Amino acid sequence: DTNEAPTVRLRDVRAIQEAGTAVLRGTVSDGDPGDLLTLRIDWGDGGFGSIERVTLGEDRSFRLTHVYRDDPEGDANRFTISATVTDEAGATGSDETTVLVRNAAPTFGNEVGTNVPDGETVTRGERVSLAGTFADSGGRDTYTVTIDWDDGTVVNSQLNPDAFERFVGRSGGGRLCCCSPSCPLC
Repeated sequence: DTNEAPTVRLRDVRAIQEAGTAVLRGTVSDGDPGDLLTLRIDWGDGGFGSIERVTLGEDRSFRLTHVYRDDPEGDANRFTISATVTDEAGATGSDETTVLVRNAAPTFGNEVGTNVPDGETVTRGERVSLAGTFADSGGRDTYTVTIDWDDGTVVNSQLNPDAFERFVGRSGGGRLCCCSPSCPLC
């Protein structure tokens, strides 16, 4: 009696944003209907999911989900998802698909504020403080903060999100600092 290798077929996965949930659908088939099958998924982001029992529909289909915390490095923005099904005799079948994980833009947690009351002006050289917070679901992203002082001075600075607590600058082209010991500008 010859063992038939099982097969797995994956459907396309819809694109998501980082911190989003991807839905993987597929079907498993095996010429030996009594075989116990094991399905192993490699989500492509280092988050392995080893699934010993998968609830299959009557058509032997499955639906699994996985959260991608961050978009991949580089320009492709795709993770490769691999599935391998193994039967009791050790015969295997596999398939791959990809998921597009888009970078989500950071968001300001609240409006950026200053130490200057609304409607008032500052004298050239007077100290102006800016304060604000931001959040981003991606953990490997880098951030550039741009401050336009509305006097022809524009300051761009790359910041670590952990150091982005407060900005301090001087009107008229002063130095920008995020007021954190780990700030690369201080």
